[in-house]
Amino acid sequence: MTSVQGRKFDHKSFTINTGDLVSSRTFPSVFEKVNFAETKIVDKRNQSKVGEYGVSFATRKLSGALDLGHAFIIWYYSDPGGNRTTKRASGFYPVDADYRLVAGVAPGDVLDDSETDIAKQLVVLVSKPAFESAVEVESEYSNGTWSLGFNDCVTFVENVARKLPGLQLPSRVVNIYPSSYIAALWDEN
Repeated sequence: MTSVQGRKFDHKSFTINTGDLVSSRTFPSVFEKVNFAETKIVDKRNQSKVGEYGVSFATRKLSGALDLGHAFIIWYYSDPGGNRTTKRASGFYPVDADYRLVAGVAPGDVLDDSETDIAKQLVVLVSKPAFESAVEVESEYSNGTWSLGFNDCVTFVENVARKLPGLQLPSRVVNIYPSSYIAALWDEN
């Protein structure tokens, strides 16, 4: 495997791992404690339920001139009392290939991006049904086919975003790079 961030995880269900808990009362306070370059929070909840759910659309910090960037998702869930928040990050990568050099098709998979340095993120607070619908996208990409510009990390993020009601999506044709797509998603919401 190449220099991608990650560990592979089970895509069959979204499980809350108490080992990843971050002390918090609400989503905004989680972000106040973490040093992100830029964070914007949008509330798209359409029903009132116990617990909070959030889907973050993020891009990593670039590491050099040849780095095309990477877009990924961060899943947030707080317990019914609002006392703890669990987060898990995932992105779609080519496996057994260097993604910067792949111009064709390669096997792809959803990998753990929890160690990725975030440059910019749009956090969308959602209802539980919208959250569960968005999480299902992971399983669609598990053991998939990666193709730069057609089925890559930005496509993965875009398909998660399509599951969230009321979210305005930017054009992928105009925003081909991960950082430009996340910036445009930020601007449109």
